[in-house]
Amino acid sequence: SIFRGTKLSWPIGLLLAIQLALAVIYFPYFVDYWNPLVGGPWLAPHLVKIGSGEGLDQMGRYLSQKSDGADLTVATDFWESFAPFFSGHYTKPDYDDEADYILIYRRQIQNSSPFPEYWTYFSARAPEQKVSLVGLDYVWLYPGPQLRVVSEAKFGRGLELRGYRLDRPAAESGQRSNLTLVW
Repeated sequence: SIFRGTKLSWPIGLLLAIQLALAVIYFPYFVDYWNPLVGGPWLAPHLVKIGSGEGLDQMGRYLSQKSDGADLTVATDFWESFAPFFSGHYTKPDYDDEADYILIYRRQIQNSSPFPEYWTYFSARAPEQKVSLVGLDYVWLYPGPQLRVVSEAKFGRGLELRGYRLDRPAAESGQRSNLTLVW
């Protein structure tokens, strides 16, 4: 080797070892590498939008392995990256379809989709499942039904109804139903 016996051999070996360690840590999602010298994965989500579908494969496999996986409906904005790994059905979170689960992705939170209070509502609850990559949460799975989006429901003085959630698809005579309003 051209570096053998020189003062460069141990620094080059150390750099190669660090590079190999980082490759192992980030496998198979190399795009998630955020330089630790400038804040790493802890600062990156506050500065740039991150997430290109990483971790959705794990959540798709988790749901598909359920005994009723093929019959489940999941509401997600990131169906293009999720669908190849999920054997059930999917819908968008702002559609009127009924969903068994709501899947929230980090980029969706950063984009405030479908509205900013959406994540606030769900983050106050414990997810059934969560996918974390390199110490950063990327995907959250919550039991349905989904939070329905309401448009143009303004009541004055800045009060605006943003969404609602009914605990069952249809109310039956004599049975109680819970309606949650998100303002």
